[in-house]
Amino acid sequence: MQKSKAKLHIICGFVGAGKTTLAKKLEKQYKAIRFSTDEWMIELLSFNGNFGKKYIDSKKRCKKFIWKLAKEILLS
Repeated sequence: MQKSKAKLHIICGFVGAGKTTLAKKLEKQYKAIRFSTDEWMIELLSFNGNFGKKYIDSKKRCKKFIWKLAKEILLS
């Protein structure tokens, strides 16, 4: 049985543009895994809306880890 190729959808845009809505739709449509840096920041790092230096550093770390996971999933 031939393995199908993995797909990666990257969604970016302005605040309130509908990125999360589209990502959730794609997640259901393709039975996909959805990564959201904002959701990870809130859940794992207790992000409270302060967009200072700590937020910037934490978001960079979060994105780096998400990319690592995404790469592992795409290669599996």
